[in-house]
Amino acid sequence: MTESRSIEADEETEAQSHLLTYWASLVDEDALPRRGAFDPGAVLPYLGGITILELTETGQLVCRVESSSIKVLLSAQELLEVRRLGLDTLLQNQSPVHGLRPTSCGIHHWLRLPLLSDGGDRLVILCYDEFVMDRNSGGRYSGSNVTLSSNYDALAA
Repeated sequence: MTESRSIEADEETEAQSHLLTYWASLVDEDALPRRGAFDPGAVLPYLGGITILELTETGQLVCRVESSSIKVLLSAQELLEVRRLGLDTLLQNQSPVHGLRPTSCGIHHWLRLPLLSDGGDRLVILCYDEFVMDRNSGGRYSGSNVTLSSNYDALAA
């Protein structure tokens, strides 16, 4: 694993910035937004990169919706590892987390946004994953990346 480092604001992608701004607009009196308040139409250009995870009463992480863009790039094992990026910090702080990590096909920018289930009894995590292709990769994914970075920053709500 690589060393963690601070992520500069200019390393945040346009999509991450838009999703975070929209999420923050849903925060009400320091309470996490409800999943039902999150309008997919407000983030339409980014839907292909969104995965929805739900934390069950028993502490299991269940995937409710899988990103179509990341599913074609990664193996099943890599998908499981990507879903876990930043979750410890998100669960501890109940606030957004984002980061980046180098992969064989470019830079993987990821964002994790906490939401409450509509009943308010479970945590739902909106994940956004975006790959910015490296010029050297020729725009193609060149295979599995076995090294996952723990590089992330917690974001203020």
